[in-house]
Order: sequence, then C-alpha cells, then structure tokens
Amino acid sequence: MQKLASNSKFINNSFDKTNAFIEKENNLYVIQQCLVPLVEILVRKNLLKPKKKQKELHNLLFTILQEYSKYPSIQSRLTHLFKNYRDLNEDDAEKVIACLGNNADIAHFIIYYTFYRVGRVKEKESFNADRFTKILKDKIKNGNDGLRRQIAWNLWRILDDDLDDNKDKFDKLKEFIDEYVSSTYSKEPFYFILKLIEDHIDDHYTICKNWLFTIFNGVFEFYKSLDEPKESNYVIPFEIRLSNILEVVVKHSSNDYIQIVSNICELAQLENVVLYDIKRVFEVYKLLPPEKREEILPELELLWDSLVQKNARLIEVDWKTDT
Repeated sequence: MQKLASNSKFINNSFDKTNAFIEKENNLYVIQQCLVPLVEILVRKNLLKPKKKQKELHNLLFTILQEYSKYPSIQSRLTHLFKNYRDLNEDDAEKVIACLGNNADIAHFIIYYTFYRVGRVKEKESFNADRFTKILKDKIKNGNDGLRRQIAWNLWRILDDDLDDNKDKFDKLKEFIDEYVSSTYSKEPFYFILKLIEDHIDDHYTICKNWLFTIFNGVFEFYKSLDEPKESNYVIPFEIRLSNILEVVVKHSSNDYIQIVSNICELAQLENVVLYDIKRVFEVYKLLPPEKREEILPELELLWDSLVQKNARLIEVDWKTDT
C-alpha cells in the first residue's frame, strides 16, 4: 500500500484499500500498519481525485485520531503522520494537539502552527496563531521533559538556521525563551536553552546574561527539591562549556564575570554536583584587561581555594598571563 501511495497513478487505489482495511478491522496492529501508507497519501493528498476524496481522507484521519490516539504505539505513528498535515484550520490543529500533546514529537507540529502556518495556505478564512502561542507557552511550562526538550531544540534550531533571513527572529522568540527561563529547571530541556545562550550572548548580551543568572537560581531551586541528590550529578549538562559563555562575558563586564564564577562555585560546593571545565572557567580571567585582572584576582583565588578544599584533586589554575 505504501508503494502504491507513492505513485500518482495508484494513490486512489491505495487510499480506497487502506480505508477499507480500517473500516472492517479493530485490530490495533492493523490500524498501526495502515498509518504507514496514510503518511504517503497525506503528503500527496492533492493527487486524490475527485476532490471529495481529500475530505474523506481528512475525516478518516480524524476518526483514527479520536479513537486510537490513546494507544502509545499508535499515538507515535499519528504524531509522525500529522507533522505532514500543513493546512489544518485552527480548530482541527488544536484537536490534534489535544490528542497528541503529551508526545515529544508533537513539538514540531506546535512550532509550525505557531510560527509558520499563517500565510502559507490560500484559504477563505485567515489563520490566527494566537491560540497556538498560548499552547506553546503552556507546553513549555507544564509539558513533560521530553516535549519541553524537543520544543527547546526547535527554538534553538530556528535561531541557528543560517538559511532563515528573518533578522527579527531572536526578538520574536524571546518571549518563549523567557517562559523557559522562568519555568522549573530540568537538565534535559535546558540543554538547548543554555546552548542558545552560548550561541547568542555576544549579540544579545544583556538579555542572555539575565537569562543565565535566572537559570542559576533555578538550578539551586532544582537541587534543593531533590529528595536525595544523585551521585556525580551533572546538574548542568556536561556538554555545555560554561567557559565559552564566560569568554564572551569578560568582553562586556568583569563584574558579571565574577558574579557568574561565584554562582558556579556555589553550585560546585553542593554535594555530588559535578561541573565540567571548571578550571577553564577561572582561566578565562586572562582575557580581561590587566587592570581588571589585578582587581579581581584576589577574589578569584579565594573562590578557587574554596573549591580545592572540597576537592583536593583539582588541577591548579594557571594564573600567569603574558602581560
């Protein structure tokens, strides 16, 4: 059926046979397998003739959605299928999210209908994305970690996409990053938020710096909420190089640099917390002007000594500079 669906000559036949299977079967495995050709048919739905078959396809998909989305294996397939449905109206798109909203892979669908659906389809009624803006913010705040991580990845990817010539995209996405930063901290979803800060702090210093300070506060609250801290807990994902962020911070403010280092040290003092590249965090101070280095070095040395007292195995910081 899938191969028939990929051929314009046989797409009608593929749809009719798939539809017939679904009508006479209530076996969940058969329903799940029928979704495979339906993905191909949906992508090429404009080839269905006469045009009323396109409406039949629409009705069939929403019948399956309502009746079978509660089953996890079918829900996963449905999520993949509906990612290809690009011209739904507001009500139908919201129904999809209501049925599939706990699946991490629905993130792409929500992102599309929030940012890209408007103006993409010629239609009698205009599409208003306001309700999807609210849905997206709610999922950022209250979604499960898998969904929040996928949404964060999508936001980071939008800003990382060099092909996107929209110069205002950072400003448009800022309100959603604000939602993340003010929400409950969780390591997996926040990986891409920290990565986003690392990528854009030089161009949007004040905003990204404030996000970083707020995240540190969230990390402390997260750690306090743990019933029993896990051994060797990377509270901040070890892939994130805090030193990379600080290399930008020192170009803007020595006060911000020392404050962030202080936060990092406070975090590193917590039981079983492991932070990556901690030595490099301190050695970044070499990038400061000589007078600033001299001013903050005593405080940095005190902070480093406090870490060594906790972990004597730390490699000594090289405080020497060329100038």
